[in-house]
Amino acid sequence: MVLTLNTDNQAAEILEGQRRYREMLATARAEGVQEAEEKYEKIIADKDAELAEKDVIIANNAEEMAEKDATIADVVAQKDAALNTVAQLQAELDRLKKQ
Repeated sequence: MVLTLNTDNQAAEILEGQRRYREMLATARAEGVQEAEEKYEKIIADKDAELAEKDVIIANNAEEMAEKDATIADVVAQKDAALNTVAQLQAELDRLKKQ
């Protein structure tokens, strides 16, 4: 009878130890998952910030390109106007030579 009680106590202690081990393992896993989630959330936040900065750079570059396109259009218009003036002067010169 004493052997049975002793065996029952030992079995109960082993089962309790196993229960505590499983509980600690589950807690450690949960903490590990939470730590990993926090790590990856920070990485994602950092990447989002980098993307936002690049979006600003792209917007600025697009604005600069639009300004340069406008400048090119102005230069082309001035060139066309100058060519038109040259053509008019050439026509006037030809007319004067014929007289």
